[in-house]
Amino acid sequence: MSGREMPHVAVLILTWNRVDELVPCLESFSCIDYPNYDVIVVDNGSEDETAETVRQEFPWAKLIENGANLGFCKGNNVGLQYCLERGYDYVLLLNSDTKVL
Repeated sequence: MSGREMPHVAVLILTWNRVDELVPCLESFSCIDYPNYDVIVVDNGSEDETAETVRQEFPWAKLIENGANLGFCKGNNVGLQYCLERGYDYVLLLNSDTKVL
């Protein structure tokens, strides 16, 4: 099965002032061999260097900046709306302190 035939998966990561957790999480995607996914990082108004780090070190990840801390539910809803508008087959909500294998 080619990558285009496999379900298109969005991996949605909500973060707020957790660049120290987010970097290892994003780095761990180098282990993934699934060919049809996108990573969407939703930054909930971080005051640390989270957004800049994602832009500079992980340009392959889509960054959505909320500009304020909307909380867990509203922050994720912003990302889920983005995914729905783009027609992903599945959305995986992933915590920023997770490493994928």
